[in-house]
Amino acid sequence: MDMDFTGREEIRDKLLRGEPLSEAETIKATKTKFHHAREVESYQHDVLNRMIDKRLTLVSLPSSNKKLTGELADYSDHPFSWWEKKGLRLGVGTDNDITLSTSFIREMLILLYTDPSELKITKLLIVTTGESRRDHLSHLLWQVRKQADMTVL
Repeated sequence: MDMDFTGREEIRDKLLRGEPLSEAETIKATKTKFHHAREVESYQHDVLNRMIDKRLTLVSLPSSNKKLTGELADYSDHPFSWWEKKGLRLGVGTDNDITLSTSFIREMLILLYTDPSELKITKLLIVTTGESRRDHLSHLLWQVRKQADMTVL
């Protein structure tokens, strides 16, 4: 209903009634959908660019996003990694940890799952802690790993 069917109201009405479209109508409906998608995409990029220009921070609440919106079929559909690649300033939160049975660490692990091949633990720690010294975080991670290895022995 958000798409602009001006001059193509018959096609919109047929779709709403569940009636099949002719080949010509299918082409017109596809073009309408394509132009609508391009307009939405352009708007989204404008919003992202404004957020980047204004140095705004987008706080990700993956458990809340999935449970409360119902829009994510799986956590791998969460756009966190895409936001990070676009250069947005990001944060991570839990929203309501009691209702959602989550924690800050669980939310971080969920975000690692969104793009396990590209989003690295060090990058996620930089985003979530504000610590920008990658080498320092890497050193701390190696220390934790060594301690864990010693505990196993």
